[in-house]
Amino acid sequence: MSRTNPHGELLGFRPNRILRGDGAGGWQVESGQLQVLHKSDGEYVFPFGIAQMDNSEIILVGSWRHDDRESPVAAFSQDSGDTWTNFQPLGITGRKEASGVLSGLWIWEAAA
Repeated sequence: MSRTNPHGELLGFRPNRILRGDGAGGWQVESGQLQVLHKSDGEYVFPFGIAQMDNSEIILVGSWRHDDRESPVAAFSQDSGDTWTNFQPLGITGRKEASGVLSGLWIWEAAA
């Protein structure tokens, strides 16, 4: 029996295809994975990236659109993406700072 989220979608990542331009007007099809995460308020969360951390948790960083502004947020998974924490505000502003989270820049800035 498959587990589902409150929206009736299967938990975890699902197979998906990624189309990549081949530089000659055509496309190359590559395999990928897809998962939809929901936030109950605001308009949407635009993801910047996803990474596996040293402690094996997965972090997803994005920008949450609400009240005519955007706020950087992160969600975490301890079970390979089957379940996620609620999106948490990062306490920083701007897309540049949010995308720096995945490269470790935010950790350095927070410590400074």
